[in-house]
Amino acid sequence: MTKVSMKKFRKALIKSYGIMSTVAKRLNVDRSTVYDFMNKHPELKEERIRERDKIIDHAEVELFKKIAGGEWEPIKFALQHLGKSRGYVAKQQIEANIIGAELTANDFKKSYDEMKEQEEIESKESDTN
Repeated sequence: MTKVSMKKFRKALIKSYGIMSTVAKRLNVDRSTVYDFMNKHPELKEERIRERDKIIDHAEVELFKKIAGGEWEPIKFALQHLGKSRGYVAKQQIEANIIGAELTANDFKKSYDEMKEQEEIESKESDTN
């Protein structure tokens, strides 16, 4: 196993934004050596998380620029992923908390179909009255 200093490893980690394969290339070692080093120095895991967060920060800034420019796809992406609490979802989500029962999507579909059928019956009855 190649000897890697803490200073050299940290520098490679920062310059690579925590991407392990890039760290290995910078140090000219196998990825397994990088993972072994990280496991021996748990304090580096937090440093890696901070470096990876920089990538997310950059992506968020670029996303906001696109949104500010009025580009539809980034706007749609933001609403679908960040706007869920305000009702912006790409698909209908059903949440159920039923104790002692496991329901499948087919159970929901069957219940929905039965409900619609009942509504049609009631609608026809009210039309005849």
